Amino acid sequence: VTTVLRNYHSLDDLLALATWIGPVDNYYLQRFRPSDTVIRQGLEAYTLEEVMEMKKEIQKIIPNVRLRGF
Repeated sequence: VTTVLRNYHSLDDLLALATWIGPVDNYYLQRFRPSDTVIRQGLEAYTLEEVMEMKKEIQKIIPNVRLRGF
């Protein structure tokens, strides 16, 4: 599971991570939800549309990519 944040994860980062993880049964991209309890304020979530595009690219490395919380 990777909670994707605009501030920390680019598509290239996620592709490198998928390559590093290697073949797995399932890989989840989880939606970031801002709240008062996060480690730092000002963190930003990607839109569903943006994550869907990322998913398509990551599936070239890990076929079974799922979304959580979208």
